[in-house]
Amino acid sequence: MGGKHIKQLPYHLLLTGKIGCGKSTALLSALGDLLKTAGGYRTVRLLNEKGTRRGFAHIVPASPEGVNGIWNPERKDIFLVPGEGMRSEVLLTRTIPMLEGKPRFFLLDEIGGKELLIPEFVHKLEQLFSGDIPCIGVLKSPDGSEGIRRWMREEDFRNAYNRFVGMLSENPGVKITDGSEPGGYREQILQWKKRNGVE
Repeated sequence: MGGKHIKQLPYHLLLTGKIGCGKSTALLSALGDLLKTAGGYRTVRLLNEKGTRRGFAHIVPASPEGVNGIWNPERKDIFLVPGEGMRSEVLLTRTIPMLEGKPRFFLLDEIGGKELLIPEFVHKLEQLFSGDIPCIGVLKSPDGSEGIRRWMREEDFRNAYNRFVGMLSENPGVKITDGSEPGGYREQILQWKKRNGVE
């Protein structure tokens, strides 16, 4: 007498660590053409002609843009401009819809910033991490950048960040890695691919 087949829950992987340590680069390299099958988004730094960072935009995973893009104030996908703050309407009307549907997997590059102050955005992330589609991405850490260190001094953000990371830590299907394991980020990504059949 055969029992019901129980579907294995997805295994989610989040890379964390200091800014510039290669988290997003490792994701792009290890995932390669699989990005064409992904939902979610990538975060691109927008630089002006002098190479100065002017803002951040969310782009589809398979976008030809790398980790850096060209600053153009007319872009509709700019969600953060240093000195001006978060553009909540962009996250609500452009980014959240990128987290819908049934793709092969969701890429979340990055999470853990001021978007955690937007209840609708946090709710969507919670749905993804309790859902049946594997997620992989980058989680900002308090020592990751000057920006997040400054935000952590704000009680509202600090509380939101700690609640969110607490939720992730209590989820047995989520692994957060700082790349210190043998093989670093790349080996963890390859294991994620194998465990989820994303190859």
